[in-house]
Amino acid sequence: MRAHAALGLVAFAIRYDWRTAEAELKRALALDPSFAPARQWESLDLLYTGRMEEALAESRKSLELDPVSLHGLIDDGMVSYYSRRYQEAAGKARKILEMDPGFREAHLMLGMAMEGLQDWGAAEREYHAASLASTGETLRVPRGWRVSMPLSGRASKARQILGRLLHPARDQYVDPYQVAFVLTALGDSDQALEWVERAIRQHTAMTIKVDPYLDPLRGRPEFQRLLTEAHLN
Repeated sequence: MRAHAALGLVAFAIRYDWRTAEAELKRALALDPSFAPARQWESLDLLYTGRMEEALAESRKSLELDPVSLHGLIDDGMVSYYSRRYQEAAGKARKILEMDPGFREAHLMLGMAMEGLQDWGAAEREYHAASLASTGETLRVPRGWRVSMPLSGRASKARQILGRLLHPARDQYVDPYQVAFVLTALGDSDQALEWVERAIRQHTAMTIKVDPYLDPLRGRPEFQRLLTEAHLN
């Protein structure tokens, strides 16, 4: 059972093989319907393929089995966020922070939700809190800062940060998906699409179909081609 669940996780997280992922996760759940991680991963597979209501239903089943799983609660909140229900996502993040005030992922989720609500000050406070709680994975923390800067009128500062992202230190990995977010926020759609394509090939663009940060690109034919490349069309 656990092997099927693991195969499902690998299928969507590494291979973008959404059908195999769903089949393996359903097989795991048929063998053991009470295995909460498989339900959580099935929720993510459904979410990333744009099946929001199904994702929410599966997430709720996962939390019924393990109601205090912080990562399960985060994934449930991200279903709300990617569904553009930002107030709902913010409320879920705050409830998680009541359980664990230092939980980095909850601060990140709340920051993203506040961005969606265009409350830039609150978003940056949450990203700052996330940076203080960082365990060394530094590149995800500034995601929101880099996007909110141009959106809140600080494009020149955002371009300075973009310059550092485009010319990183030798030992620094820069996720191309994060670069695409900044370029999109700055209005440079052509370059943003190039970086989304790099992210797909580096398997860091699982949320491409549902991510609000990429909404300005969705009308472009090139974006539809990239969805096809990620097996999401």
